[in-house]
Amino acid sequence: MNSLNFVDLNSFCLSFDSFSAGILFHELFGHLSEGDVKDIRKSFIPALKRNFNVYDVPFYSNQQDDAGIKGHSVDLLNSRLNYDTGNLFIYIDKANAQSNIGIIRQRKLIVTRFGPAKVINPNVVISFGGVNIQKHALHIRLGLQKIKKLDLKIPLEDIKEVYTSDNSPIEYSTICQKISYPAVVSFKLPNVSMRLKRPIKFYIQ
Repeated sequence: MNSLNFVDLNSFCLSFDSFSAGILFHELFGHLSEGDVKDIRKSFIPALKRNFNVYDVPFYSNQQDDAGIKGHSVDLLNSRLNYDTGNLFIYIDKANAQSNIGIIRQRKLIVTRFGPAKVINPNVVISFGGVNIQKHALHIRLGLQKIKKLDLKIPLEDIKEVYTSDNSPIEYSTICQKISYPAVVSFKLPNVSMRLKRPIKFYIQ
């Protein structure tokens, strides 16, 4: 945190380290590609300026999901995670212990860069992230050098650019809970910048 720059709330841009980039991509491209999400992605992905492709890949070779489907790499900007991609996981419904429920979950997100890379010096850390499906909005909580926390609500269509740097990506895993079902998710991403339609201060909650 001590090495982070102080973000200008009049700026249109946020810059994230590899750890925070994992949270950002998990929400924007992972959750919005899972099977229970309908047409939200149409509100921003076609117009998004970027220099990368993002993929959901198995944790290891020959990995199978709980339906016995062998996992393969899925291009999240052009395809969706479904019952045929190796992303089905089973959990027990707490309200009905006799019922097994299948849920589509992302696994490991990686990016491949196809355009020029910018030097990206992080100025914030994401400590919490989420996507509001009904309101088509990204929620992130930022940790800053001079402010303990800052909550932003960003409509998806206000995200104009996302770019990745050429620094070495960091790989890590964490737990994500969806409808009370925890699952391991992993990320391998470099630093990332995001440009918004309006100044950062406009999105403060």
